[in-house]
Amino acid sequence: MAPGAKIAVVRIFGTYVTSNEVSTHLGFSKILEWKIDSGYNIRIYNGSWKTGDTSGSLEYWNDVMLLRMAGIIPVFALGNTWYGNFSPGNYPLVIGVGATNSGDTLAGFSSRGPAPNKNPWNDPTYWPFPTWNLLKPDVVAPGVSVLTTDIGGGFRTASGTSLSSPITAGIVALMLQKNPSLTFQDVYRILTSSTDTFPWGSPYPNNLYGFGRVNAWKAVKNTPSPSTVLPVVVSWRIKDGIFDGLDSLTITLKNYTSDSSTVLFSLISGDGRVSVNTPPFTFTVPPNDTFSIDFEIYGSSIEDGEYIPFVLRAQFSDSTINNILVPFGKAPKEFVSIDTTLLKISFTRTGKLFKLLYNGLSNLYLASFAFGSDYDKVSDAWVGTLGNDRDFYPTDTFKTLPFVPQGYYITQGDTFGLSYNLFGYGYGGDSFLNFGFVVKNTTPFTISGYLGFFADLDVGRPSKDTGFLFPSLRCVLMGATDGSFSGYIGIQALSPTSNVSFIRNSTWFPISDSVKFLFLRGDLNFAPDTIADWSVVLSSEPYTLNPGDSAIFYIRIFYSSTPTCPILTLSEEKLATKDNSKVEIYDVSGRKVSNFKKKGVYFVKEERRFRKVVVR
Repeated sequence: MAPGAKIAVVRIFGTYVTSNEVSTHLGFSKILEWKIDSGYNIRIYNGSWKTGDTSGSLEYWNDVMLLRMAGIIPVFALGNTWYGNFSPGNYPLVIGVGATNSGDTLAGFSSRGPAPNKNPWNDPTYWPFPTWNLLKPDVVAPGVSVLTTDIGGGFRTASGTSLSSPITAGIVALMLQKNPSLTFQDVYRILTSSTDTFPWGSPYPNNLYGFGRVNAWKAVKNTPSPSTVLPVVVSWRIKDGIFDGLDSLTITLKNYTSDSSTVLFSLISGDGRVSVNTPPFTFTVPPNDTFSIDFEIYGSSIEDGEYIPFVLRAQFSDSTINNILVPFGKAPKEFVSIDTTLLKISFTRTGKLFKLLYNGLSNLYLASFAFGSDYDKVSDAWVGTLGNDRDFYPTDTFKTLPFVPQGYYITQGDTFGLSYNLFGYGYGGDSFLNFGFVVKNTTPFTISGYLGFFADLDVGRPSKDTGFLFPSLRCVLMGATDGSFSGYIGIQALSPTSNVSFIRNSTWFPISDSVKFLFLRGDLNFAPDTIADWSVVLSSEPYTLNPGDSAIFYIRIFYSSTPTCPILTLSEEKLATKDNSKVEIYDVSGRKVSNFKKKGVYFVKEERRFRKVVVR
């Protein structure tokens, strides 16, 4: 639609159009990385997706705010449910788009307004214009029987606000091609004042059509041409690579006109912890060319990974404002991956397991360990009633697990005052991924509870999954009935269990902590009795933890070509080494110990070879 534009694509959905919050957050991060670190002048983000329900979700509010701070204009589909609307399309921070048909009437499926009447939606600080007052959609665009590209090549027609959103994003690209200095407010004002309106939608704006159906010709016609010079930021970087105190920020701009002029540049920090030491200065801007300017900046008392917003003001006969976003320090690694070549899985600092790959196909929506001591005291990072739970917070960065080719662990805490240690490891060429989860009672009280592991396995096409339950082997298997996946993904507990069960998503989602506790305790137990979208839970026998006590739960995730689970044999998991002077024993932290003092995972060194030992 905009012939001068280039498209940068970040993938957040799997083969069968499923995604999770981790992949989506990482997608936003990748866009910012390209914009900030790689010098790609990304100006528009099109989001043809939604999250949550019609009550509104703030899951991606900060991500969208960061896009805006980086000078990126977000355009989102509002949703395909007529009785409400969805986030992020209903955020006041974005241009939310509804759908019309070829007769310019609202599509029956197109989501309506208003946006949720709660904070921060009803905070005028974030509104695109002073009287916005929860208006959604902002505009509408064709979204019925639209010709589009098809998976695997070729073209097809499709319907949905997911088609309306990129049409609108293309119009914004045309506007920016004519005048690259436009801000979000400029674009919103011009786009919404250039729509076509029709008698059956009056009066405008309203919560069906917004300001009306977009009109590309009018929007470009109403976009002002640059007056004289037009210095617009293209990219920026910290000279030594990392902003961690006193540093030099180099900003590269381009003058999009053939005029040359002297411009007054000033940089303003949007954070009180950061100062700009370089005073405003003049610079003669070359015609039709790029140029760079430098500013000395200083920051302190800032956490690594925080983003600092700046505004670059260019004053001449006119003026332009450019948003700049600079990360402070080196952000801690948000996730690590274990790749045995047969299986690959990733897990985050906050305890979420995701993207379980076999032959490049993801077979996991989301998984998490859990500890539950009561109906209202379940700590986990799995799905919940309001999106995904995030009860664990990291108390350190990822550390390498000793003695294994690929292994990591991270310590965590929760709101109940408990401490956790999540670790995972794998061996090259192996079909097993091994995980353990340790809970330590760091409170002054005795606590009883259950450790467990929840997983929403999406093996192939989620709605076509079937499962197999092997209670005596503490094992579950999931496979696809429609040929979308060959083989089975299994999860097996290496610790004694109180429950091994399937969870039918359509029955129990969104799932509350009280229901999770019933599954952990074993009060709810189901076999996979039909073809459906299933999750699974494996939970431990009950533990009673005195102050300072710990408990651990082990599982392994594996691939099998047949619907069978491995046989558990203690001889494979224990070693008698008390009388062998050539044997050295280490715990999971790498500390040498004299013997197997308690249950847990150990690494035994015999001659030059390390061997894993699980003591139950």
